[in-house]
Amino acid sequence: MFSKLLLRSTRSKFGSAGLIRPQIYQPRIPLSFTTLRPFSSLQSRMAIKAQLKEFYKFTHPDLFGNAPEKIQETNSESMKVLNEFLRNISTESTHVDGLQLTFYVKPDDELTIEKLKEKGIKFEEAKGEAKKEIEKERESQYGKMNISLDGIKNTAVREVRRKHYEITVNTLIESIQDFWEKEEKGELELDDEFDFSTFGEMKHDWQHTAKPQSKGELKRDIKDRREYIETRSRERFYEDFQKLVVKNVYRDKYGLPKDLNVRPPDKYMVQAVKDSYVAERTDLLQKYSVDPNLVFFHHELEDLEIGYCIKRLHGEHLEPEHRELFKKKLNYISQKLAVSRPEIMLMFGKFQEYFALAPGFIHVPIEFEVDEFNEFLNANLETHRAKTARFIREYKEFETIEKEVCKMLSLEGIERRMNNDFIEMQDHLLAIKHFRKFVKNNPDLLFPISRLTSLNRHILIGNEYQIHSDYMIEIPCKFKDRELEEFLLEAQAELGFSA
Repeated sequence: MFSKLLLRSTRSKFGSAGLIRPQIYQPRIPLSFTTLRPFSSLQSRMAIKAQLKEFYKFTHPDLFGNAPEKIQETNSESMKVLNEFLRNISTESTHVDGLQLTFYVKPDDELTIEKLKEKGIKFEEAKGEAKKEIEKERESQYGKMNISLDGIKNTAVREVRRKHYEITVNTLIESIQDFWEKEEKGELELDDEFDFSTFGEMKHDWQHTAKPQSKGELKRDIKDRREYIETRSRERFYEDFQKLVVKNVYRDKYGLPKDLNVRPPDKYMVQAVKDSYVAERTDLLQKYSVDPNLVFFHHELEDLEIGYCIKRLHGEHLEPEHRELFKKKLNYISQKLAVSRPEIMLMFGKFQEYFALAPGFIHVPIEFEVDEFNEFLNANLETHRAKTARFIREYKEFETIEKEVCKMLSLEGIERRMNNDFIEMQDHLLAIKHFRKFVKNNPDLLFPISRLTSLNRHILIGNEYQIHSDYMIEIPCKFKDRELEEFLLEAQAELGFSA
């Protein structure tokens, strides 16, 4: 996550002053305060300035772009205090207390607003818990660094103050160095990857502390260690699989995978891996039969039913001699779903038959038969893929027009009420095109609409003309211009505006 570059002191042609340049990590001798020349020379001042510039490169809030507010505020306040501290310790007659500073260090691969948009996450439109979760995820990309700086007494002579200034700057640089070293060693816990090398250390520790054992006890101990390693390995796999499923299911936080990133979050899906009963079967599901990226479960399914479905996905309901053929057929189906874009996913549930109503998803009964399933896909998959691709295009077009209209009217958003995604997305696209035309053709209504939407920050394209409390107004999908004009004027009066 963070750069593997470490800051290292190199000598310039002007003398021994340390010019700090980022270099690839290698064993190095820490900076020595005694190697710096007196602050009186121009070269030494330039070297100190270069060191500060290097420190600012990793911590200055102006270089953090669209970093989370908490990160920017912390670094901005710390930078302000630091600059005041540096100014004061260079003033001869001032007593300066020591201080503790906290900085966040910028990662190379910063999770910016633009990158969130690429993942289909509209940070500006997120609210409540969703926005908090996104901010928490973005904040976790940054490393936290605490720095302690010594103060100086007002009796210190100029030369002492100059030396103290140099030492302070070196402390800043060494803090950055220490930060990168810890990150390189994994002490900052920035990486979730499972490290199997820890088992070797664990085994060594056990042998070192163990009491003398008989041959049988030693065998049992070795067996226990192996079982522990295997169990931990499986647990780690289940955790990774769970992250994979959560990443796909909770799309309001992470965004949809690949071409389906325009589909809104679906509240009718649940996390696939909830307990060990289900998790014990996911390794086989991952190994063969069907890609877990494509698998979702309907919200009405219980954990045991999900476990039963996963068992069925790797053929446990069949005789051993029939399982291999079943796996090949299911693997063929999995490839068929993902071979073209947009890829199509599976939602398993208590359905009586196969159907394809939601964009990008085939609904499959948990009691599915692989041949029957394949027959359904042969008849419907390409049609459904084409409809899904059209839905994606229309959704993107709707979003583009929505942003334009929201900007014109200072709206926070235009919402849609859809029961049938494929059909009603087309109706809503036509409705918002009509609404954009209505706004452009009625400039005299811009002011009353803006007054109305200054309270009601959302417009819902739904079924009727209606005011929902003080946060939303609803207009029918197939509205008529004259009716909408009358409704807007009446709504103004109802909310206390003069028509």
